[in-house]
Amino acid sequence: DEKKVFECKPGDIFGEHSMIMGRPRNTSATCMSKECVVQEMKARDFYELYNSSSTIKGPLRELCLRREFQKALVKKTKKEFPSVNDLREAFDAADIDKTGLLNHDEAKALLTSFDPSLSEEEIKEVVQTFDLGETGSISFDEFKLV
Repeated sequence: DEKKVFECKPGDIFGEHSMIMGRPRNTSATCMSKECVVQEMKARDFYELYNSSSTIKGPLRELCLRREFQKALVKKTKKEFPSVNDLREAFDAADIDKTGLLNHDEAKALLTSFDPSLSEEEIKEVVQTFDLGETGSISFDEFKLV
């Protein structure tokens, strides 16, 4: 059931999930052009960079958590990661109680349907990553930034 979660562009990273989350890889990359170049970084070098500064560690962890959310949406909707036009449909699919907001329990249901091993703290981090207004829930406007 392979679906596209995101598309890497020059300078993007991929594969950070397993090292940041401490879990086995749960996605794979496919090169779609002859110009595709993949560069591999050894784990020790990644951790040295990752742990070198909070200005590196924080944004990389946030990127990883956002991608976890994207992967969960792909699984829930059974579609490739939604285009801007499909984001409303994806949001509505995750908004179980139809309040127009994704609360902690809805985010938890979505995320654990993809990865049941996510901890309560990791789920809270994901919600905080999107909850720019610090309301405890995710609005559609915040969700569009996924």
